[in-house]
Amino acid sequence: MNPKVLETGTRMARRHPRKTLQLSVFAIRRRKAILMVVNSARRATELGSTVKQAAGDRKVQSETSAAMSSLMLAGKRARQVGVAHAPGDKKVAVQLHRAGRHASKALVAARRPRRGHRVVRTTTIVTGAGALGGAAYAGWRVYDRPAAPPYEPAHSLSTVDAQAPDEAAPPSTEEIPTDQNPA
Repeated sequence: MNPKVLETGTRMARRHPRKTLQLSVFAIRRRKAILMVVNSARRATELGSTVKQAAGDRKVQSETSAAMSSLMLAGKRARQVGVAHAPGDKKVAVQLHRAGRHASKALVAARRPRRGHRVVRTTTIVTGAGALGGAAYAGWRVYDRPAAPPYEPAHSLSTVDAQAPDEAAPPSTEEIPTDQNPA
C-alpha cells in the first residue's frame, strides 16, 4: 500500500476513532460492492493501456476513419431525404452497412493487433538457434577430447635414443630397393 495513504489513514484513525469504527462497519457490510469497484478500477486501467495501443495502430485508425466517413454520408443522405423516408432509403442503408463493416474490422484489428517485423523476428530466431547449436557442438568437441598429457621438460628426452627403432612398432612389410640407379 502507498505509504502516504497509510500514514494519512492512521492519523485520521487516531484523531477520530468513532468515525473510523463506523467506516469499518460500513465497509464490512458492503464488501461485495467495494470489491466490485476495486475490480472495475483495475480492469479500467488494463483496458486503458489496450485502448492506447489500439489508438496507435494504423489499421484501426484507417478502419475507424472509414466507418466515420460512411456514417457521415449516411447522416447527410438522411437529412436530404427527410427523417420519415430515411429508413426506407437504399443509399442510407448501404452507407450504414458500410459503416458497420468498417467498425467491425476496426474492432477486430484492435483486439488482435498484427505482429510486425515478421522477417526480422524469424531471422533473429534462426540466427540464435544456429549460434546456440554451434556453441553446443564446440563445447561437445572440447569436452569430448581426452585430457592432454602434462608438459614434460626437454631433459627427460635425453634417455630415449632418437635413432633407435621403436620396439613396439611392427616390422615393416615393404622391401626397400637397394639399387637406386638402374643403368
